[in-house]
Amino acid sequence: MTSLASRAASALAWAQAWLSSPGAITVPSRLPFVGGARVATLAPATLLSLLGGAWLVGSVLPPLLSLLAGALGLRRAPRWYGRWAVVTGGSEGIGLAYATELARKGMSVAILARDAAKLAAARESIREAVPGAEVLTASVDFAARDCAERARAALFSAIAPDDVGILVNCVGVSYPAALYFDPRELDKDAPGLRERIVAVNVAATTEMVALVLPAMLVRGRGAIINIGSGYGRLPSGAPLYAEYCASKAYVDFLSRSLHHEVASKGVLVQCQSPFMVATALSGIRRPTLLAPSARTYARAAVADIGSGASTVPYWPHGLLDWLFRTLPEPLVAAYFTAHHVDLRERYARKQKRLADERARLGPGSAGNAVPQAAAGKAPNGAAAAAAASGGGGGGGGGKRASSRSRKAQ
Repeated sequence: MTSLASRAASALAWAQAWLSSPGAITVPSRLPFVGGARVATLAPATLLSLLGGAWLVGSVLPPLLSLLAGALGLRRAPRWYGRWAVVTGGSEGIGLAYATELARKGMSVAILARDAAKLAAARESIREAVPGAEVLTASVDFAARDCAERARAALFSAIAPDDVGILVNCVGVSYPAALYFDPRELDKDAPGLRERIVAVNVAATTEMVALVLPAMLVRGRGAIINIGSGYGRLPSGAPLYAEYCASKAYVDFLSRSLHHEVASKGVLVQCQSPFMVATALSGIRRPTLLAPSARTYARAAVADIGSGASTVPYWPHGLLDWLFRTLPEPLVAAYFTAHHVDLRERYARKQKRLADERARLGPGSAGNAVPQAAAGKAPNGAAAAAAASGGGGGGGGGKRASSRSRKAQ
């Protein structure tokens, strides 16, 4: 033990001596092709300070400038991209808030989702918030293979393809709770979920982009906003949300790739990744700084349109994103694994209580079953990252923890 302590002390002394040595590193102060090579001495501590400053300028300054540009309204107004905005999964939560905010910005909005009753309520909500707003609704099941054709028929029978200025892909599917990918568990708790995640998060998102992109390229103007997730940006991934995390990473990299592919042709493609948002399905009842209301988040998201290929629009979420991408990956992975295992255990206890209750009440109590992850909608857009800010399972009890885990982004 003494030997180990002495070695550590020696290593520390060596590091201090190296950092304080004035001439240990030399750099050319004049390049050879401009008149000879002169050499300047540079202390290691100074060099490290310069490298750290360069890192801060490169990683911190651009997001701050982007935030400032959005706050000052220096980006193009949404209406510049075209007359109509199409929002998938727009019947509730973030999707509805996004559609309402775009209507406030003077756009006509078309909202597509599966539930006709919720669509009708969403239309009235938008018209109440923005009197005189032009709102089109269409019932589309995004888990169906022909969802793109149904969307095409519903949209382009009422809207000319050239009139679609903005597409917001908010539709998505996730797990009912934190679950292992092992089919023996996942298929038991959420039968058919693996197929629905691919159908909605991957295939439907891709096909909706393909539906509107050609007309935007011909016109030389348009914006496609794909809603991602904080989980889709984690270098460690999200253990016990593996397929959901992977599907959102797909959305992110699809957006990044297409952004650089078509930006020179006048079309913006952007992935916006939220963390927690206080919505009904996230299980977060009261908005906080880290879990804003859907309207607060939507304002930040609409202001963020045009800021880059892959963004975290709400600035406190941006700080979380920076933190999780900066910490050592094993540490982040260990945290999320432990947190999600805890969520899974809470969910399992709740399932057992419900099963016991059904057994006690008899066959007529089947309606009390816990609902599976909803396909074809993305109401909150952030419960996927509820754990990412440390709020997903703390102090809420089994019911609240499992409801937060039933995210659909």
